[in-house]
Amino acid sequence: MTTAALQSFLDSAPEMVQQVVFLGGGAHPVWEDHAAVFAQAIETVCTPADGAPTAFVGVHALNRLTRSRTPMGVILTDRAMCVRSTLTASGGAAPRVLGYREGASAQDLAAEVVGLLEAGQVLEGEVLQAVGQALAGLLPLVLPTVVRSQTGPGAGASVLSDPDELRRQLGLQEVLLTADEAAKSLRQVSAVMPVEGARWACLARLVLGLGKPYGMVVTKAGVISRDSMEEPVSSTWEQVRATPAAPLEDDRFTVGPDVHYLPVRMARHRDAVVEFVNGVSRMAL
Repeated sequence: MTTAALQSFLDSAPEMVQQVVFLGGGAHPVWEDHAAVFAQAIETVCTPADGAPTAFVGVHALNRLTRSRTPMGVILTDRAMCVRSTLTASGGAAPRVLGYREGASAQDLAAEVVGLLEAGQVLEGEVLQAVGQALAGLLPLVLPTVVRSQTGPGAGASVLSDPDELRRQLGLQEVLLTADEAAKSLRQVSAVMPVEGARWACLARLVLGLGKPYGMVVTKAGVISRDSMEEPVSSTWEQVRATPAAPLEDDRFTVGPDVHYLPVRMARHRDAVVEFVNGVSRMAL
């Protein structure tokens, strides 16, 4: 993929498609403020851990409550697709971060993103159709050079044997902290959740620091998590291998009948965490 190829697509696309595609540089055939739109989308929809952004496909939707405009749509990076599909009273809801699944075609990935946007009921009609057309044209240009996800719901085992390398490839260094990095939180949560043999943790506290930390801990034995004010739920690696982790909704994922929780602010990384759990289940800890 080259910047020239993306610019060429933008320049030759139908005007309705041009209106929903924003690149990091170059001229835009429709919008003079395209660079500012792209920059705001990058700032509010994705993080550095999600990869290097290449394109924003979407619009600035007006929030009728706040009277402010919020980027809605998808940012394509070299590592993931960051999708914001719904609005809240305070602005855009937490984005979903989707990996480029190994074996998935551009058509498959475009349909997945459009499905999320359609369910959000903010982008509709001709705008949603234009976003779909834009993704159908952009994804074939992006896919040859992206980092493909090696595991996921229903996928095979990770080709890696080093869990820390898998964590790095999935961009989870700031999401799943090592036991040393999360030592204080682990000490606090140990009063309500057994965390012996902890290797990585994704924990948070309620607003104002009330209560014990909640979230998920990956241990040598498996995965254990708790929602705020709830009892912990645990799954062994044997259970994960038998029934791989799968996304549920928002900040939750399942291992068989067990429902695990992430901190709300980490919900955008749920799919990557699921991929990490499935990958680690096949590695020696």
